[in-house]
Amino acid sequence: MKRKKKQHAAAAGESGQKEQKTFAWKPWLWALLLVGIPAAAAALVTDTHSAWYTLIQKPAFQPPAPVFAIVWGALYVLLYVVALLLFMAPPSRDKHTALRALGVQLGLNLVWTAVFFRLYMPAAALFILVGMLGLCALNIIYQARVRPQAAWLMIPYVLWLCFATVINYTIVLLN
Repeated sequence: MKRKKKQHAAAAGESGQKEQKTFAWKPWLWALLLVGIPAAAAALVTDTHSAWYTLIQKPAFQPPAPVFAIVWGALYVLLYVVALLLFMAPPSRDKHTALRALGVQLGLNLVWTAVFFRLYMPAAALFILVGMLGLCALNIIYQARVRPQAAWLMIPYVLWLCFATVINYTIVLLN
């Protein structure tokens, strides 16, 4: 059977026919689901117009709400690329660990949003952010083993999480 395939491939090459490659859509879909579902859920849970959020004291350096929407949109695009790179990597234990860690990371993002914006518990949200930063470090280690580009693409996300942690901490202090 293998010999026939090789003969057929050789014959196709000799006759000038190109072997058709099919588009591998599954990694694109899985990456979209892994990142898109938590992103959409977080967008639905975020409420910057609630009475609680408008009345709490916020740091002077906190950007306006539209900036958060733009930054998070860009970060979720980067996280999608990270997920796609990981899904397209050859199978390995590190790949599966990196994908699970990324899924947990995105889940914690959603939990932070719910705890902060819906449960009105900035101190608890702060602990979640600190945990997210620790998980990010592990995430980057595993991603670097699988796809170093994915690990580098996490840097803007980590920097934004650091900034969000400072904002969250300041909100806890002010309120």
